[in-house]
Amino acid sequence: MKNFSDLGYNENMYCRHVYEYIGSEICPDCGRYTHETDTAFQRELHKKWIEDGKHLAMQCPLGGTIRGWWDI
Repeated sequence: MKNFSDLGYNENMYCRHVYEYIGSEICPDCGRYTHETDTAFQRELHKKWIEDGKHLAMQCPLGGTIRGWWDI
């Protein structure tokens, strides 16, 4: 039976970037990609999405949305 170390997992698997926002694309502790969302960029994309009227296709005729903006 394989264990985690056989699959390439190690102590970096539990680096703090897994459970904290580091504020960087690359973790300063382990050097791995953090998968953090650039929220400022996502806000700009969302604003443009609404300005272009693309959100109108997502509105439910009864109110609210059925499918909306996902930034992750």
